[in-house]
Amino acid sequence: MGVGEEEFKEGIRRVHFDFGTQKLYPMKNRAGEEFSFLCLFSANDPLSTKNNVEAERRNHRELYFLYNHREDRPDRALLFARHFFPHYKDCTVFISGRGASLPKRLFSKDGPARIVTVKDTGFLADIPAGSLVVGVGNIKGMGYRLIKALDEGSFTYE
Repeated sequence: MGVGEEEFKEGIRRVHFDFGTQKLYPMKNRAGEEFSFLCLFSANDPLSTKNNVEAERRNHRELYFLYNHREDRPDRALLFARHFFPHYKDCTVFISGRGASLPKRLFSKDGPARIVTVKDTGFLADIPAGSLVVGVGNIKGMGYRLIKALDEGSFTYE
C-alpha cells in the first residue's frame, strides 16, 4: 500500500477512536471488589461483538451484558436476538433504554435465561468480583452517560 512500518506506527498513535468504541474499564462493586466493564456499544453487528467478547471473556470469572436499547433501532434488537444472545444462554442480560420490552421479549425466546430491565446503573454495584460486564446494543442514553462518566473518572452509581 506504499506505507512504511514507521509511518504506519506513527499514524496509529495519532488515531482518535470514536466515542464508545472498544475499551475495557476497571470498576468496583459496592464491596470495593474489582470487576471490568467492556464497552462495545459501538460494535453494531453480532459477529464482531461476539469476537470481542470471546477475546476478553477468558480473563474473567462470570459474564454479564448490558443491552442498551433504542426505540428507533428495533432491527438491532432482532439481530442480537437471532445471532448473538443464543450463544450466551448462561449469562444475565440487563436491558436499559426506552422500549426495553421489545428486546426483553425477543431475547427470551432463544437467549439468556435471566433478563432484567434496569433504569439506571445501580445494578453494577452488585456485580461479583472478577466478572466482566459487556455493554452492547447502542451508545445513546444511559450507555452514553455511563461511558462519559467512566472516561472522565466521575462514575457513581445512579
